[in-house]
Amino acid sequence: MLASGDGSELCGGSGTASRMYQLKQAFFQVLQGIGAQEVDFGLATFPMMVDPSMTPKCYNQCYEPVTNFSLCSGHYRVDPSQDSEHSTASTKLHGCKVSSHSPLVQQSASCGDATNPCAAWYPEFKTEVLKVPFAGTTPEAMMIYFDQKEDPTPVPVLQNPEVRAGNWWYTPLGKSLFYAHGYFHKEVLSSIVSYEKPCTKLVVALFTDGSETCNELASDPFYPTTWASKLSSLGITVHTVAIDFSNSLLSSIAASGGGNYYPVGGNTAALKQAFLDIIAKALPPSESCNGLDDDCDNQVDEDFPLKGTPCNNGKLGLCFATGTYVCNGSGGGVVCNAPNINGTPEICNGLDDNCNGQIDEIPGCIPCVPQPEICNGKDDDCDGKTDEDFVPTPCGKDL
Repeated sequence: MLASGDGSELCGGSGTASRMYQLKQAFFQVLQGIGAQEVDFGLATFPMMVDPSMTPKCYNQCYEPVTNFSLCSGHYRVDPSQDSEHSTASTKLHGCKVSSHSPLVQQSASCGDATNPCAAWYPEFKTEVLKVPFAGTTPEAMMIYFDQKEDPTPVPVLQNPEVRAGNWWYTPLGKSLFYAHGYFHKEVLSSIVSYEKPCTKLVVALFTDGSETCNELASDPFYPTTWASKLSSLGITVHTVAIDFSNSLLSSIAASGGGNYYPVGGNTAALKQAFLDIIAKALPPSESCNGLDDDCDNQVDEDFPLKGTPCNNGKLGLCFATGTYVCNGSGGGVVCNAPNINGTPEICNGLDDNCNGQIDEIPGCIPCVPQPEICNGKDDDCDGKTDEDFVPTPCGKDL
């Protein structure tokens, strides 16, 4: 499958059955339907030496024995001096030997801890791992890595890069999680504003079709579960997606990272479903009508624009009353707080006592025409009372 390309334009469209093509299709389709306001994406690959000034080629040319070592797997470049397992230049395979597997200076296991941010790894991380950082990233900034298109020549560097299959010799899961830990600790956590923190869910979604091949012992400094656990201690959830295989280590990584393990088929539908499920678990809570900022956008009850506006109880006659919209008991909407008034039996008084929209609908009743009340033994103002504005007081002769 590797020799037939990855389905991209540079491979002439061949290789659409490859896992890489199917994975990129899944990512591209999901990103097309995701809003940038609720989810911020970042993109990192396995650590690989990258030269973005090189002209990319279809990767099937990178797995043939070559001697110039200028290109492999798209525009990824390998340093032959780092490939100790294939020391003869004429037999080297451009499978993108990952530099982090046997780096010139091995980083300590504590590098990236909260107590030791260790900036020494950062230049390597920026050039070999991080492709799209978190920073209000739009889906479009991610989609160019999955659109199966790539600039034919760099000007001066590629403007439309493409994620390619890296190498089939090494799968540095632990070192990748180590880099993620350092990045979240060094840049991401400190950038979250205070009002967003209660709702922010930070997630690493690790997609791979191979198990760890670089740090395979639990005692190794970059053993995957070690760094998944360290990520979890920072509040970052680690999910793992095993593509076309089932792997106990991938399951253990997810457990150590407090996430889910997804063993899925290497087809677009299965990969898309796994990606959507991971995104759904990271979405912020929705806003409830409760006087609180539930979704942490520094606004309160903004999804309920009627709250606080005038309303009435919808009744007629003497039952009519006004109020304002307030949150309902469940917090899922608003309700008018105007009092509920019940009508009384209709009397001949010029009013709609029973609140049916009619006045004095009593046989023989001559509708009262309201006038100012005077002391005359009559109901002048038609309220059913006589001379109510005049209170009797004692009187007599003054001797």
